[in-house]
Amino acid sequence: MSILTIFLAILFQLTLEMWQWQKKLPVDFHKHPQIIAVIARMRRDVLDAHTLTPYYEEYDEFAESDEKKTLILETVTEGGGTQVIVWDFSKPGTALRRAYNVGNHTEWKALGVPIDFTVWTEPASGHAQTVYLRAIDKEGRIAIDQVFFPRTTQ
Repeated sequence: MSILTIFLAILFQLTLEMWQWQKKLPVDFHKHPQIIAVIARMRRDVLDAHTLTPYYEEYDEFAESDEKKTLILETVTEGGGTQVIVWDFSKPGTALRRAYNVGNHTEWKALGVPIDFTVWTEPASGHAQTVYLRAIDKEGRIAIDQVFFPRTTQ
């Protein structure tokens, strides 16, 4: 009986300690499957970006949208053609990826992502354009801060 009591006391102490650490440390969004999918897809799209200036200021329905909430780029497809990809973060808690390729339109959506995304491009030394992705969680902390470098093509 005393061995069981000691075991339960140790288990209780460990559980209490884990709960305290969970409250102290913020949620790691990089372990969330939706965030991993958004970052992986965006990284692939940026790597596959075509030409030295693959980013557009506007594209069809997104012409009047906030440029810090959308990323519009032209990528190379597996078949060797090109397509226009629109990343839209204008709806809180949602990441939307739309691909336009010669009349075909595909859409992919990730839910359960941080509340406020900001995406922008800037020139960087040695790279054509660098894509910055930042997300803020519900408590106002930075949850994601990523930098993507495209392949340089001539």
